[in-house]
Amino acid sequence: MYFKPNPITWDYLRLQFIDYLGGTAFNIFISNILSIFFCILLGFPIVKVILVDLIGFSGALMNVLISRFGFKALIIYLGLIHLHLEILGALLSIDALIIFYTSLYHSLKKGSAEFFIGEFKTKFLPLLLRIIIIFLFAAFMEVFWSTWWVYIWTHGYIPWHRFYLEIYNVKFL
Repeated sequence: MYFKPNPITWDYLRLQFIDYLGGTAFNIFISNILSIFFCILLGFPIVKVILVDLIGFSGALMNVLISRFGFKALIIYLGLIHLHLEILGALLSIDALIIFYTSLYHSLKKGSAEFFIGEFKTKFLPLLLRIIIIFLFAAFMEVFWSTWWVYIWTHGYIPWHRFYLEIYNVKFL
């Protein structure tokens, strides 16, 4: 569905790309980070959130894409960069959980917080920073790349700027 292009003004660009698309990316990022923090700090949500929901969703998505689009589904799936980044971030969060609780266990066993603080600073925080950066990039890619990527493979090619200015437009959503 195509709409008559609107006159492009600074207010329109701010509304479309910063307020709407940027806000959507930020909400996705916050949702992912909160889920991962719960998984790292509590431990038990890892089975449901990461192993069942995320990886199960990826497999189900691939199945649906193959049944609907055939070989083209592989190209669509590989282009969903955000999904691969989210899986990477989720797997790193399992590593963060192991580092966090292993260092806590060894610290309690030694009766000193120094080991925990050292491991926290040298291993856990850098890994947590990597996870945050990966999820930030994944949220950005989900909004600004993957939506367009799926559209061009399912509806036909359209330039990126035209997609975001005419089809996936804040004024028509």
